[in-house]
Amino acid sequence: MKRNQPLVVAATRRRLLGVSASAMALGVLGFPPAVRGNARFTQRIALYNVHTEESVNTIFWDGSRFVPEAVTEIEWLLRDWRTGEIAQMDMRLMLILRSSAMKIGTATALHVISGFRSESTNLMLHQDDPETVPEQSYHMFGMAIDVRLPGIRTEDLRDAVLWAMNGNGGVGYYPRSDFIHIDTGRVPRTWQG
Repeated sequence: MKRNQPLVVAATRRRLLGVSASAMALGVLGFPPAVRGNARFTQRIALYNVHTEESVNTIFWDGSRFVPEAVTEIEWLLRDWRTGEIAQMDMRLMLILRSSAMKIGTATALHVISGFRSESTNLMLHQDDPETVPEQSYHMFGMAIDVRLPGIRTEDLRDAVLWAMNGNGGVGYYPRSDFIHIDTGRVPRTWQG
């Protein structure tokens, strides 16, 4: 993983290390059965950021809690690549992605199109495409990720994600752009873009 980060980002990462893992572990109990069932075991995730060409392959859940060092690595990878800003991510997204990959039967790295988005990035994207990018995107709150899985049809990835989420959160299917949007918002919804 490339690490050309300013001191301010390093301080932010240290602060997130203490907060993120403990805060997000509590959320697992209220999530879908597929995710809760898999959460009893050690979980590994492989991610590749298509914009920065960085990757992470790490055990992020040890069977009882999120692993703080892995959370830090994942949040670094999912930072806003335009601004360099890092945010606390909802790690339930990783459990959903891992459950989806297990359903498909692959350990291939998921390609990340978008993780966290700063307010300025989201505003720019919203102005360019107000129909597709909401003004208050879940990406701005660390509650969304856009991914594709090389070698797997986008439709099959969508179906696996829907299975893992079991009617919770949001799933957007973008076949022309070849990616799936996943968010942990409270309102269950699906759409095609």
